[in-house]
Amino acid sequence: DQRIAHRAALTKLAVVYGPIEGISITLNAVLFLILPLRPSRFGSDPIPHVKILVLWAIGVVFETLLPELLLPTANKVVKQRYHRRSMYYGDMVEALKSRFTSANLATIALITVASVVYMQYLMLYGLCPWPKPDGELLSFGACCSETAKEGVCKGHAS
Repeated sequence: DQRIAHRAALTKLAVVYGPIEGISITLNAVLFLILPLRPSRFGSDPIPHVKILVLWAIGVVFETLLPELLLPTANKVVKQRYHRRSMYYGDMVEALKSRFTSANLATIALITVASVVYMQYLMLYGLCPWPKPDGELLSFGACCSETAKEGVCKGHAS
């Protein structure tokens, strides 16, 4: 009976991974589209919007759509091969139909959005604005520190 409880918990967890990944990927893509970000470089141009959208699409396909379509399908095939109730495989399709209610979705969305926004805040807090020579904003990028290589941050305020 403990195996059945573990199986049910893991099945529910597998069901919620897709929406969590979808929300996270979309919120991060929106942040990078709205703000001129280049977190890994000192004073560079922001990441191009086309690259952000391509990475978002790849992430949605491989981390949200395929797992949410392939895992339940494979799970259903395995369950159908074993006509008796299997002790090792939960029924993801049943979990999606019966246990994935609007209240569950709202709870998952709220927790995910709060977590992602907090992590974005921490990331943005660690970045520095890089101006263009004419004074406009170039991007938010890596900050220069006392330990940065000589010349990398030359001419830029930290």
